[in-house]
Amino acid sequence: MLVAAKLAVPADSSAQQVAGAIDEAEARVRSVLSIGAMIFLEPDIDREPAEAATDPAVPADHGRGVGSGPVRPTPAP
Repeated sequence: MLVAAKLAVPADSSAQQVAGAIDEAEARVRSVLSIGAMIFLEPDIDREPAEAATDPAVPADHGRGVGSGPVRPTPAP
């Protein structure tokens, strides 16, 4: 199975934050797949308004497919 996705990350994310978001997304995918998969994740600058990410009226996948919502990097301490 092949899984490919583009991850929205804030423009001011560090490389460490982006890598963490990719690792988190990969773990989420692997947790629901019962078979091995090749996973390709591409980070991209988040161009969605910030309020859309927290507005319950906006679908978690913004109408782009099935998923549990955008993976947002954890801010650096």
